[in-house]
Amino acid sequence: MGKLSDITIDMNTGKFQQKLSAIAKHTEALAQELKEIDEAHCDHCGSHDVEVMSLTFMDGQVERVAKECLCKDCNEITGLPDNR
Repeated sequence: MGKLSDITIDMNTGKFQQKLSAIAKHTEALAQELKEIDEAHCDHCGSHDVEVMSLTFMDGQVERVAKECLCKDCNEITGLPDNR
């Protein structure tokens, strides 16, 4: 495991709220990603032994991210449902 660094937040600055907001945003994103990993399964065989992959691509001027599951049992690739 990597070495942990100390994080210092000076509560006496006007940037304190911005720093807390940044921490909250990243914490929510991490929680969502961990939930996706826990709930992912293969639509083909039902196995939960899958790897969640994020694929980033351009759709015109808009960057999009598609998430798919690679099943380690049957090697099928399926998309995650839209609600995740």
